[in-house]
Amino acid sequence: MTAAPATTVLKPDESLCRTFAPRTQITVLSGAVVLEGPMRWLAETPWCPRIVLHAGQSHRVASTGWVRLRAMRGAEAVIGTVEPPDVLARLWLWCRGRKKARSVAGWP
Repeated sequence: MTAAPATTVLKPDESLCRTFAPRTQITVLSGAVVLEGPMRWLAETPWCPRIVLHAGQSHRVASTGWVRLRAMRGAEAVIGTVEPPDVLARLWLWCRGRKKARSVAGWP
């Protein structure tokens, strides 16, 4: 079960700051985006990774934290995000599937 992608439109030089769950897939559908974050520590020094993504490229967020997406100058950017399903929802679906399988097999 995958969630439908959420689409966000950024005007030229506009930014979006928000948190994403780990394993969230960020895909640039059109334009170009600078992705900054989430911030990490590198030997007592804060470090913020910066990645430039162009149309058709994607990035999977490794850890939770604040991420800033900024559209590059001169073009509008359309960004699609797909967040992973909630762990409890996945567990519930798994248990429900087992219950159905047991009832088909004739088990109580």
